[in-house]
Amino acid sequence: MRENESVQQPGEGGNEPFERVANLRARWDPVDATFPDHLKYEGICARMYRAFSWLERVEELADRDGERSADDQLILAWTALNSLYGKWDADRNEPERDVPSLIEFTDHLFEIDKEEALIGQLGEQQSEVLELLDNQFLSRQFWNAPDIDKAAKKTKLRHSARTWYIEKRHRLILEKLLRNVYYMRCQLVHGAATRGSSLNRDTLGPCLRVLRLFLPTMLGIVIDHGHRDDWGPVCYPVVK
Repeated sequence: MRENESVQQPGEGGNEPFERVANLRARWDPVDATFPDHLKYEGICARMYRAFSWLERVEELADRDGERSADDQLILAWTALNSLYGKWDADRNEPERDVPSLIEFTDHLFEIDKEEALIGQLGEQQSEVLELLDNQFLSRQFWNAPDIDKAAKKTKLRHSARTWYIEKRHRLILEKLLRNVYYMRCQLVHGAATRGSSLNRDTLGPCLRVLRLFLPTMLGIVIDHGHRDDWGPVCYPVVK
């Protein structure tokens, strides 16, 4: 993250810096200018425009509301990420499934991340990453038979994640982390949670924070190293 490119989110009482969309756009604009006009609404250009638009709204809500609109912010932040990883399945004539597309996207990021920004981010956020991987409310196994007492006795993903850190299995760590955040997103989008509920704040808040931290890093990698790569067909391309 570059100098003067971060801000603290109001209302959280934390000290996590979030790179602003204005800074990301300033980095993207010179790259965007290298594309011919007929490609400005296609491919990576469309993905970046869409991602910026959703992430900018997250910023607006965070600046205005702090944690009060955390539910909305998480949905919008994931939509920004979805703008980057989503691909069209031409055979089925519909978007490809989320998780496989997401894994393919993050694997590509690791391959082109020359500065190892994602690895650095995972190291800086290790404590919070482990907490989210340890969260039973983000576990499909827990919801198959919800029982707090039994869940506490089960082998936890956190223990595996500690080993993954030692073994430097960063791709697997990020995959599991984003799967858990996606699980929270699904609970909200599919009406399986009450908006503003006090019951899920301890889960939703960390999910939102890591998403807001990792999204700019991912966007930065695309800007610096992936803007000429093939990220697959965009879902619902611009029709003029």
